[in-house]
Formats: sequence, structure tokens, C-alpha cells
Amino acid sequence: MQVRVLSLFFVSQLLISCAAVQESKQSSINVEKIQQGIVHKEVRVKPKTPLNADLLYNILAGELAGRKGYISQASSFYANAAKQSNDPDLALRAVQIAIYNKDVDTAEAMVGILLKNGRSTAQIHQIALTVYLAAGDINNSVQQVDKLIALSDVPTRNRLLAVGDVIARTANKQVAYSVINGLIEKWPQQAAVYLSQSQIFLRHKDFVRAKQSAEKALQLAPDWSVPYVQLSRVYEGEGDIERSLNILKDASSRFSDNRISMKYGQLLAHNKQYKAAEKQFKSILDKGQKYHEARFSLALIYLKQNNVSGAKQLFTTLHTAGAFPSKSAFYLGRIEFSEGQLNSALSWFSKVGQGGSFVDAQANIAMIKSKQGDLQGARNVAIKLRQTFPAKATQFYVLEGEFLANAQQYSELFELMNAAVKKSPNDLTLRYTRSIAAAELNKIDIVEQDLHIILAKEPNNVNALNALGYTLASKTFRFEEARGYLTKALSFRPSDSAILDSMGWLNYRSGRYEEALVQLEKAYDKQPEAEIALHLGETLWVLGRQREAKKIWQEAIKNHPADKRLAEVLKKIK
Repeated sequence: MQVRVLSLFFVSQLLISCAAVQESKQSSINVEKIQQGIVHKEVRVKPKTPLNADLLYNILAGELAGRKGYISQASSFYANAAKQSNDPDLALRAVQIAIYNKDVDTAEAMVGILLKNGRSTAQIHQIALTVYLAAGDINNSVQQVDKLIALSDVPTRNRLLAVGDVIARTANKQVAYSVINGLIEKWPQQAAVYLSQSQIFLRHKDFVRAKQSAEKALQLAPDWSVPYVQLSRVYEGEGDIERSLNILKDASSRFSDNRISMKYGQLLAHNKQYKAAEKQFKSILDKGQKYHEARFSLALIYLKQNNVSGAKQLFTTLHTAGAFPSKSAFYLGRIEFSEGQLNSALSWFSKVGQGGSFVDAQANIAMIKSKQGDLQGARNVAIKLRQTFPAKATQFYVLEGEFLANAQQYSELFELMNAAVKKSPNDLTLRYTRSIAAAELNKIDIVEQDLHIILAKEPNNVNALNALGYTLASKTFRFEEARGYLTKALSFRPSDSAILDSMGWLNYRSGRYEEALVQLEKAYDKQPEAEIALHLGETLWVLGRQREAKKIWQEAIKNHPADKRLAEVLKKIK
């Protein structure tokens, strides 16, 4: 049988990724780290410089290029405008576009204009620090830290800790080391700079020095809870989970700080110590019933322990209180879906707003519509997702394809995949999905074309090996060729029910009925799917065991009442 693993991507969150730290001046800026009101915040440009024809042209051309998505051109036009005018508002806009374009050189030049002519604000110096770190400019980076500290109205150690986080995430290894050493020289008695240093060492898996820096911070500030958390992270990164847990346990008993208690509970949960984690989160809630983060974590623990009713109650409480509304709605939708309450699940999923769970929620809405027989509604959701998130187009083409395959509308599936492959001819997932439709339509040349392209790039792709072997076994008489592909597939996954079914069907088709029976029975025991039931029944029938064949088919039709092939077989033998 062909493997149709087309919609497994719902399990994980799809859209959040972490930018890599780059190593050179030409490297890209860590955009994620500066999204806090900097990159995507729309700036109203009101140049202080009188407009002339050239300046007006560059501003308008920059805006038009940006609106059309030509970011490099927009960056160039706005940089020209800032250079012509030395206007801080234009320079700020130019910096933001350059950052978004990951153009370090332009961003650095624009920061120079901005600092020379602009206002001295925390936002400006935050931008400048990020740019100088990415550019590898150590001296200017340290100067921007000084400015941020001077402008801050929060305690110095908190500001230093925040700055250290920016350094760890934005600068490459050597720049980060140099800048943090400069800060240690300025603030040798500030625990926060040693914590930042520890964070940098930990990021680069230098556990020995990360531990030393965290211990230094703890020595300077024994009554501060944060060094305990960092030391716990170091031991966790090193793989010493027991030591990490003990540090947090000790800290949670010493400090009346729910954040420490939460981290202890989360680490317990992460290491599957669910009962201990449950006890920890309950103890937090006993102290303060409004601590919703603990309630949310406890709900997740309940799900891990299959306490669905407890989880449902907590998620409902959270949603009613307006705490974690989208996440709570998402999990409530999953619970209702698992219990077969499709309309209720649909209602909850529709309440999930934009964010980490939005795509998963929409995908689940599409699946529910498909289950309810609203194929067009399901397809419309997939189409809208594809249009809204073009970078994830493949996943949503496959999602729509799954609905069509389940409805056995293979002509429509083939047309859809043709259009998708035309747009992305090098996408192997799309080619694999098209091969499924092509096989059902007996377009063997297309099946072979797509699967051979996949195997040329991924010779050990088990799904492609199985699909090609099964197609040749069931649609042609090229049995030995099919056996080669399926034998290779089984060498990688000898217990896979789909591959066992394919080999069993090949043996049936080539007259090796006893061998076929052994493989098909094993496949059916592992996965009693309709197609395997059909093949097993056929094999039993030719071996003279018609009563057993009928029993297999009758059991299968109860579990798969919509399967047309089973219905046709049973109709013939009545």
C-alpha cells in the first residue's frame, strides 16, 4: 500500500524559528531580537529637511518599493534620502528597513546619521546596539550600553541583564566575548554582567566557564534568585538534570518568587516527572489563585497524565478569565475533537487568534469540515492558509490534498498537485503527493517520473521506495523490479505495516500465496486498515479459506463504512 502521511505537520508549531548567529560583518542581523516595536512598527516619516525633487523622489520610491515587497530597493532609496537630508526621522526609517533586509552595512551607516542628528532615547540606542553588535563594532557597542544604562529608569543590574541577553543572541562568539569583557571592566561588582557572560558561554556550550561565571554572580548576589536559575540552566545544558533540579528546588524554598517555583515545575515536567510537577504547580496556586501561568502548566500536566476532565476544567477557567485565551481555546478544541464533539471543537478552534497556535487551529477546522462532509469548506480553509502563509505553501497543498484523497477525488487531487509541482518543481513532498493521485488514475509514467526524481535525490527515502514498489506490483507485471524496491524499503523498516502489505500484495500477484498470507496477516495485526483487509481477504479466498475472508471483510466494513472497495467486494460475494 502507498503511505499517505500527508497531514502530520499539525502536531508541531509551524511558524516560529530562531535566527542563527552569524559570524562576519556581512552577516544578517538577528531580526527576531529587535522586533520589539522596532522592525515592524510603522514609522510616520515627517522630514525636518525642506523637500526638494531628489529627496521627494527617494522617499516616494522607497515607500512604493516597500509596499510592493522590494525591500532591497526600499532600503537603498531611504538610505539615499537619509544621506541627502541628514534627517533623523528618515535615518530611523532607513535603519529599520535595512535591519529587515538584513543589510548590516547600510544599517550601520544609517545609525551613524541617526545618532548624530537624532534624539537620545532608549529605543534609538537599543537599535544602535543591535546594529553595532551585528557589525562586530565592539567599541561602539560598549558605548551604546553606557547610553542605555544612563537613560534607564530600572535598576542597573536589570538593565545589564537585558543588555547581556541582546549581546548573547545578536553578536557572534568573539564579539560577544569582547563586549561582555568590556562591561565586566566597567562593572566588576555587578552580578548581572557575570550572568550575561555565563549566558554567552552557555550559548556556545562552554559549560565550565558558564558555570564559573554563574557561580561568580551567585557569590556577588547571594540573595538574588536569578543566578540560581542560570546555574540550573548550565547543569541542564551539561546533562546533569538531577543537579539542575536540586538547585531550583533549593532556590524555590529560599525565595518567595513564583518564577523560580515555575521554572522548577517546568523542569520537572520537561523531564517527565509529572506527579512532582503537578504537586509543584498546585503549591503555587495554593499561594495565589490568580497565578494563571501555573494553572496553564498544571492543565498541560493533566493532559500528559490523561486527566482530560481536570485539564478541561482548568483551560475553561483560564479562557473565562481572559488568561492565555488562544492557547486555552486551542487545547479545549483538541479535547472536544478527541471526544468526537466536532461542533464544539470547531467553536473553540475558531476562537484561537493570530499567534503560535493559529495555523494549527485553522488546520483542525479544515479537518473537522472534511469529517463533516464539507469538502469545499475544508479546501477553502487550506487555500486561505496557503495564500496567507506562502512560505508554508507546500504544507497547505498537502493538507488540501489529504481531503481530496480521503474523498477519493483523485482527478481533482492530481490537478491540484500538477499546479503545485508546476510552481515548485523541486519540492519532493509535492511530487510524492502527486504520485499517489497518479497511481490511482493509472498514470504510471507520472508515478515513475516523480518517484524516480525523489529517489535520485534521496535514494533511501522509504516512502518513495514503498510507493514505487507497490505501484509496479499492483499496476504492472514488473514484479522483480518491484521486489527490489520493497526489499530495500523493508531493510529500513522491517515492521512497517504499509511495506509489509506492499510485499504481501506483490507475493499475491506473483502467485506466492503462502508468503503473501504471512506478510498480510502481520500487516493487518499491526494496522487493520481497509486496503490491507482487502488484500488479506483476497489471499485467504484464493487459498480456499472463504469463510475467513468474508469475516475479515465484514469486520473491516464496520470500521470503514465509507470505503467503496470493501462495499463492492461484499456485494459481489453475497
